Amino acid sequence: MARKPRRNPVTDEQILLSYRETFSAYKTARALGIGATTVERVLTKCKEPRPGLEIWRQRVTKYRGIEQKMREMYEAGATLGQVRERFGQDGDSDYAVKQALKRAGTFLRDNPAPLVKTGEVEMIQQMRAQGLGQKVISLQIGRSQSFVSRLMRRNGMSTLGKKGADHPSWKGGRYVDASGYVRAWVAPDDPLRCMALNTGHVLEHRLVMARKLGRPLLRSETVHHIDGDHQNNKPDNLQLRQGKHGKHVVMCCLDCGSHNVGHVCLAATD
Repeated sequence: MARKPRRNPVTDEQILLSYRETFSAYKTARALGIGATTVERVLTKCKEPRPGLEIWRQRVTKYRGIEQKMREMYEAGATLGQVRERFGQDGDSDYAVKQALKRAGTFLRDNPAPLVKTGEVEMIQQMRAQGLGQKVISLQIGRSQSFVSRLMRRNGMSTLGKKGADHPSWKGGRYVDASGYVRAWVAPDDPLRCMALNTGHVLEHRLVMARKLGRPLLRSETVHHIDGDHQNNKPDNLQLRQGKHGKHVVMCCLDCGSHNVGHVCLAATD
């Protein structure tokens, strides 16, 4: 039985090139707008090396071979942090230690909440003001991320990361999706935020038309690219239409020629 064609016309070569950039089947699937199962099938069919999978396996099986030594130290009364300092490396987390101890067959005990050292709150406040995240702060002060997060909440510090133009990785808020359309990020206080997805992005051609009209677009309204280029979102290349539009159908006012048309409720009659 022949396999159904892909709804998204992505070739095997495109999948392989994208995977070789990220070494992640899930990242490749998201970037190309296809399913992770499709990516896995193509990688297997083409016998593509999987270094990303090997790196992931090494990370989740950290401390392989020394779990029993870690268990003996932990059951002798050492804390997770002490076990991590003894057997781990810089950047390791307590989570990796917990997984190793579980593989060794030990039961994790309920540790009392750690005491806050003098000056730790001020140190976290300074690092947070510099834009550092919870993970980086926890590594620098030698605490767990949950401890840092709990201390931030208790002292009125925001635990949410910076978004939009304030984010250190901000690149303009625009990207091209898998269908070839440009999506643009809209600030939360923008009047057109109501058109955005939960990520804060809007199809740029709809956003440009909405700004031109000075109002959000209706769901029944679509925007047509006159020259057929989905990334040419200049106002003079966009045309407002009603409903699903084809190449030769457009709704306009027969009196004035305006394309700014929409549904209007009829006045109640006796």
